Amino acid sequence: MINVLVFFVFQSDENEDYNKAIDYYLNSPLVTLEYSKYYQFKHPKASEEKLQNLQVDGLDVQELIMDDLWSAKIETALYPESSIEYANWQQHRQQFEHLLMQVTYYGKGLRPAKFSLLTDFTHMFLHGDAWHLFGNMVFLLIFGFSLEIIFGAFKYLGLYLLSGLGAGLFFTLLNSTSYMPLVGASGAISGLMGCYAMVYGLRKIQFFYWFLVRFDYIKLPALVVLPVWLLKEIWEYSNNPESNVAYMAHVGGLLTGALLAFILKYQTTVNKEYLEGSDEEDERDPISENLESALDAMRRLNFPKAKTFLVKVVNAQPANIRALELLYQIEKLKPLQSSFKALLERIFEVTRNERELDDWVHELYDEFRQLNPQSGLSVKRLVELCGRFSRSGYTKDAEAIINLLEGARPDAPQIPEMILNLSNYYLRNNQRVKARDWLLKLEKQYQHDVLAGHASAMLDKIDRNRDI
Repeated sequence: MINVLVFFVFQSDENEDYNKAIDYYLNSPLVTLEYSKYYQFKHPKASEEKLQNLQVDGLDVQELIMDDLWSAKIETALYPESSIEYANWQQHRQQFEHLLMQVTYYGKGLRPAKFSLLTDFTHMFLHGDAWHLFGNMVFLLIFGFSLEIIFGAFKYLGLYLLSGLGAGLFFTLLNSTSYMPLVGASGAISGLMGCYAMVYGLRKIQFFYWFLVRFDYIKLPALVVLPVWLLKEIWEYSNNPESNVAYMAHVGGLLTGALLAFILKYQTTVNKEYLEGSDEEDERDPISENLESALDAMRRLNFPKAKTFLVKVVNAQPANIRALELLYQIEKLKPLQSSFKALLERIFEVTRNERELDDWVHELYDEFRQLNPQSGLSVKRLVELCGRFSRSGYTKDAEAIINLLEGARPDAPQIPEMILNLSNYYLRNNQRVKARDWLLKLEKQYQHDVLAGHASAMLDKIDRNRDI
């Protein structure tokens, strides 16, 4: 939350502040007093005529700001103090520096050549753009969630902050002449990765990998993260030393986090119950394994393979709602096949006495009617569904089922009871007009049924406005 707050509140105006500093430079004597010397510094063979007719824009000033060698030269003063230009240049240079320091990432970012403990702390809460922030927050959530449970909030916060400080210090040691600001939580988050690897040690966890068009998960000891990640960062740094990515800050954070985790794991109390719970993954029952395999196959859109795993679960546990739910998502892709209807019948059967699942059952029934309007369910199933819909308030569907049966199977002996159950729902919910209509139907159309007499007694009480 702090990272997000800092970016959207404190960093919201930094582009405007940066442009203000650039505009000041372009409209000040610095163009003549300083930039001409910078151009000559970069192009020693430039002619006097070229130096006197320089056209300077914002990109030129940006290049000057980012040039570490020039920044170091500025530190030793561009003009002798005895020269007539010195006072004028110093005045405007200091004002330009002041404006740059108002830019959040420049003033609060970590500049190794100007190292301070304050900026080593503040740099880890700043980000270059929204994508930089988003990427870091995703990894912070992935690794931070488990570590906070294991160590507790206070120690976890200490791990994060010390990893960030260690990352900044390590980066400074290897880039001590750099004036460019380092920003981002990457170093601190790399520390959490190192901590995660040390804490889980040789316990096997899942790693995602991809190669060309192939991607999957592989189980390896968590400790593998350390050498693999270190080698990756060092290799990328050696192949692209001019990159804006602070690889060495990542390495510094990783090493700091690993060291801190080693100390905390053996010197303080940790949540061993949660930590040791990760070992259970290798000892899970076949049901959990098959469910996970089915989910993996579904993520890869391999539905036939997912179905084989789910069928195994349902055969072993016919009432496994999670497996039935996933199997339904696959079967409904081909709603005209008989297996879709058979699965629905199975779901309705195993959930028959589960009142808390009435809403889900209604949703499935409604979807079935839309996806396969020509197919019907058995009379037994329709009678059961009508009862469920009557008790859970889906009265329109209950009425539709009664009307359907009256048209297709008017001799079905269950219809009077279905009408009575629906009437009772209306009465319980003070809908006496509707209750009366259905009771009249029961009394007149099914007068030979024993429930017709019961309907007459209820109608008499309604007409007398008495409680039923």
